[in-house]
Amino acid sequence: MRTHRITAAFALAGVSLLAAACGSSNVSQAKFRDELYANLKPKGFTRTQVVCMTDKVYKRFSQSEIDQLYKAQQENQVPKSVRQGFDDITRSCAPG
Repeated sequence: MRTHRITAAFALAGVSLLAAACGSSNVSQAKFRDELYANLKPKGFTRTQVVCMTDKVYKRFSQSEIDQLYKAQQENQVPKSVRQGFDDITRSCAPG
């Protein structure tokens, strides 16, 4: 089985570049999921895993934290607690 170890920065690399062109509005759950899946599918993640991750992100974090995670250009622009939480979510949805 392929290992799905991933960090918030690795998972969302590229998503933030798309977000920069989208203005300052809050990212919707569907948009977050679809762009995360587009980034992670080539790395071996399934849609089911990404749906799990997105659902847990939206249950665990505030909209403000989600927007920070989504729009950050660098890992250090996201609070450590949010990065760690995202990493925990990834491990629970895509163990390996």
